[in-house]
Amino acid sequence: MTDFETPAEATESHHEPEKHPAHPETAEPPPLTQRVARLAERVSRAPEPEASAISQAVNEVMQIIEALKKAVEQMEDVLELVELAERQKLGDEREIDSLRRALRQLHHPREDRSREGGRK
Repeated sequence: MTDFETPAEATESHHEPEKHPAHPETAEPPPLTQRVARLAERVSRAPEPEASAISQAVNEVMQIIEALKKAVEQMEDVLELVELAERQKLGDEREIDSLRRALRQLHHPREDRSREGGRK
């Protein structure tokens, strides 16, 4: 019997062949969302007229998971915007450097021109 099984479910599961790998210590547990979904399914099958504390806790956990998923999506959107801003900043810096070089050339003619004038 696992933490989330009722005694009836535990006896039912003993009749089914086990699907555990040969080395259970190396097997990864199912993701949290799957475990919570299975728990929610078992709780919803319970014939209780009112929502139990476990059922309410499961619902709260599911809401938290959904909120976290939305937060991750928003963080990914922010990351994309930051990366775009970084690319634009680098492009702007290159353009500013190019304009500064052009401005220097206008204000300070190259020494090559002054040397050519001295040779005449």
